[in-house]
Amino acid sequence: MARRTPSAGMALRLATGCLVLSGSWGFIRNSPGPLGGQRHIRAKADGGGSDGTSSPEKSGGFPNPLSWAVLRLKFTEPKFTSPLNYEKRAGAYTCQGCGAVLFDSSAKYESGSGWPAFLAPVEGGDVKLESPGKDMFGRSEVLCGKCDGHLGHVFPDGPRKELFAADGSWAEGTGRRYCINGAAMKFAPRETGASSRLSAEEQEQRDFERGGK
Repeated sequence: MARRTPSAGMALRLATGCLVLSGSWGFIRNSPGPLGGQRHIRAKADGGGSDGTSSPEKSGGFPNPLSWAVLRLKFTEPKFTSPLNYEKRAGAYTCQGCGAVLFDSSAKYESGSGWPAFLAPVEGGDVKLESPGKDMFGRSEVLCGKCDGHLGHVFPDGPRKELFAADGSWAEGTGRRYCINGAAMKFAPRETGASSRLSAEEQEQRDFERGGK
């Protein structure tokens, strides 16, 4: 019986998989969530994290192989592993590949999916959709409008009512859920004198106006 020789395509996929796993295990191990060991969640501003074992030369100019695999090979990071899933500060989310502004904390919310979720891109943000509505799951691929990097997908199951955004501000529901890989983004905290989170008095007034308690 002739021995089967692996094809070049299979060898490339295996090599790529080994590169991603070896370079991103430190990121997963140090991330909050089921696979992580951190008890206190403190998100890193670079989004993908870095364990110091991978250099930009080894990961296509990106801080780690996982970011490269997500943006260039359309990989999906394991759920609940990105520090940005737990980020609650006010600020902007930019593309890890080119620095384009994508989303704002005022549109980020807790979806429970395990990935950072947004109601909509920031106004004027470099975000575009690929083949809208043609996926079998009713989703569309979300790409960076500047470098065409893969960010994630948008689903038609987002909230439609007003809700608290992750940074504590009020946000209008859009009916969409932009489910984005944290490894594809960087987070830049917004330095402001006053916190965007509502005070107790402001919250009480908002609830009263909406007929709440």
